[in-house]
Amino acid sequence: SMIISEKEKTTNLERINDFLLKTIERIENHLDILEKWTEMTVEDEDLKEEMLKQINEDRLKLEEFRDKLTEQSLEGQTVESLREISKELKEFWKESQTHLKKYHGIVLSHRLNNIIEKSEELSKKLHEKIDDLNQTDRKVAEMQTLLDEIDTNIESAKDKYEQAKKLYL
Repeated sequence: SMIISEKEKTTNLERINDFLLKTIERIENHLDILEKWTEMTVEDEDLKEEMLKQINEDRLKLEEFRDKLTEQSLEGQTVESLREISKELKEFWKESQTHLKKYHGIVLSHRLNNIIEKSEELSKKLHEKIDDLNQTDRKVAEMQTLLDEIDTNIESAKDKYEQAKKLYL
């Protein structure tokens, strides 16, 4: 028959409720990771502050969603009320995607820049070491060739980084 028992109704509500809480948790984990990377990689203090402030606002908003789901005992909930919360959560996630995508780009380009800088330092040290060796040695010539290739790759990474920066910063 079409009549749903109270027990079934409660199970459905619990399932939906649980799913929404897990969704909130997933978004929070996402924010945690982004926050850590922002703290570690973004050197510009104003930019860092702006990013962390926004991430924190997102987090507070998620707390509000969680409160809505936990404060109402399941008795006070209906599939409709949960569907409404679910719709709001989706909207919120869609809106925050705009700045979060941008932040990902910023963090990635900062990480890339750090890698490039480290590679350049390493290359410099290798150049000094190899330049001190006997240049007529075949092995040394091979090392010089390899090092030239590394330098070319670093230059190419720098170009890509500059292009990425134009997109995000």
